[in-house]
Amino acid sequence: MKKYLLILFALFIAAGCSNNDSSNSGTNPATSGKTTVLMYIVGTTFEHPDNTTRFFKDAYDEGIKQDALGYGPANYMIKEMIENLNPENTNIVIQTGSTDAYMKWTDEEILAKGAEPEKFYIKDWYQANRWQITKEGLKPLEEKGDVCRDGNNTNCVNIASGETIGNFLTYGVENYPADRYIVIFFSHGGGSILGFGSGTTLPEMKKAFSIAKTATNAEFDIIGFAACLMGNAEWMHGLSDYGKYYVASEETEIEFPWLLGDITKDIAQNKTTEQLLETITSTYYQYSAKNGKQATNISAVDLKQVKALSGALGELSKKIAEDYQTNQAKTFNNFYVALSRSNNYGEGGYGLYDLQSVINSLNDTTWYGLDYSSYNQNITDIISNSVKINKTSPFLSESYGISFYAPNFEQMPYFQDCMHLTDLG
Repeated sequence: MKKYLLILFALFIAAGCSNNDSSNSGTNPATSGKTTVLMYIVGTTFEHPDNTTRFFKDAYDEGIKQDALGYGPANYMIKEMIENLNPENTNIVIQTGSTDAYMKWTDEEILAKGAEPEKFYIKDWYQANRWQITKEGLKPLEEKGDVCRDGNNTNCVNIASGETIGNFLTYGVENYPADRYIVIFFSHGGGSILGFGSGTTLPEMKKAFSIAKTATNAEFDIIGFAACLMGNAEWMHGLSDYGKYYVASEETEIEFPWLLGDITKDIAQNKTTEQLLETITSTYYQYSAKNGKQATNISAVDLKQVKALSGALGELSKKIAEDYQTNQAKTFNNFYVALSRSNNYGEGGYGLYDLQSVINSLNDTTWYGLDYSSYNQNITDIISNSVKINKTSPFLSESYGISFYAPNFEQMPYFQDCMHLTDLG
């Protein structure tokens, strides 16, 4: 128990480490009225033609997405973006690749499932390719090479690396200058520790944005993760120097991570960034609520406000550490009970807890004689100021928009790898 507590507090204290604040005063390259959307898509087996009918069957049967059969989630979103694009004011550039098995197929396999392979489909995910969305369909831009997979790490593209992602972000900004930049990461997600896609960790993602920032001085108006479990404080804080808003879900996401056709339509109509945030969150939530298959959550967070969590968590962590020196058992029990009472995500297997829910629980564990109310109120105020939109189903009534990582017993093997991930500085 002592070892567990020490690890738990080490990570919680690490979450409070502050970093050097850097300015975001740089200006974007400007082309009047233009928005550039960059999408980094790591394909999953959901894209395979054999899986698509099963994957979208509920949506089809319920009349929600009658045109979705035959498409995986990424390919269907590409289809929707093409159909709703206004090329006069919108650039959409994507990079695709995958390390999953069986991610290359023929036109005949796609046609057999009722989809259109020529216009909409990524057929070979084993190539790291760049594309532009046009009204005519997908326009090839660059072939970067074979994706590193099956243990091969030579003469190939590591799609999880910060260098690869940073190169794509730089390419998009330099070649498609605009007044507003949006980046969307589309794939599986594993939260604070497991990260995004095929294994992109927080340090690698920070490296990617640092590369792009150094090369272009651009700031992203929206950094979004159409991926499970990415609405966590560690990633928000880690990317806070590179964007204005962060959009993601604390919980797992379902069939359509984001309805990108509706977002593209809003951009075509010159909607403001704040209006886009409402569309992203409301369309995802509305579909998820209709689907009714699982708990649903998505939030939009002000990245400049959320940076203040670093210092506030540091103060609380320092107080908890001091109490632990005085009475180990009491302090451990107090924090353990708070975690056990709080919302956790991914069926509890990822060590992700809603931060405000934990704070509320800490305020209720007064029978141990520990009072953190002044520290907790500061954190509550910061969360309230940071979370601009939070759409949460009744299944997740204690979800306030920002999760954080605390390890459970199953995650002990990750400890050596995760110490630097949960360090917000």
